Amino acid sequence: MPFVNITLDVGAAMNAFKFVWSSPKRFENVVIHLGDFHFIKENFQIIGMLVSSSGFEDVVFQSNVCSSGSLNGVINGSLYNEAWNVHGICSEAMERTMLKRYLVEFQPDLPLALESIAADPETYDDCLLVFCSDIIREYEKFRVKVSCGEFGKTAQF
Repeated sequence: MPFVNITLDVGAAMNAFKFVWSSPKRFENVVIHLGDFHFIKENFQIIGMLVSSSGFEDVVFQSNVCSSGSLNGVINGSLYNEAWNVHGICSEAMERTMLKRYLVEFQPDLPLALESIAADPETYDDCLLVFCSDIIREYEKFRVKVSCGEFGKTAQF
C-alpha cells in the first residue's frame, strides 16, 4: 500500500505523531487521523473561536440554552454534549432566519400561490410537489449566494 491510514484518539495520536516526526523519511507514508469524537470536538473549538466576541455567548446565555458556567466549555469545545446541543440549536435558528428572509424577500406571493393550488383538489398533490420543489431549488441557490457573500459579510458569516 502506498499509504497507511491510522485513526487514533487524541492521546494516542500525540504519541504517534512524536514517533512519526522523529523519523519523517521512514514514516512518510503514514497518515494519522483523529477519531470522530476528537475530530468533532476540534470542530466545536474552531466554531467557538469563530463566534467568540460576536454576541454568540450573549444570545446563548440570554435564551437559556446554556448556563454561564458551561458557556466557556461550549466555546472551547471541551463540553462535547452541551456544545453539540448549543451549536445544533444555533444552527437551526440561523437556518430559520435565513429561510424567513428568503420567503419575505423572494417569495412574497407565496400565500396567494398556495391558495390557488389548493383551489383545485384534483391537481393539488402534483402542483404542490412541483411548486415546493421549485421553491426548495431557488432557496438552495439563495443559500449559495449568501455563503459567497453576495448579501454582505454579516450574512456570509
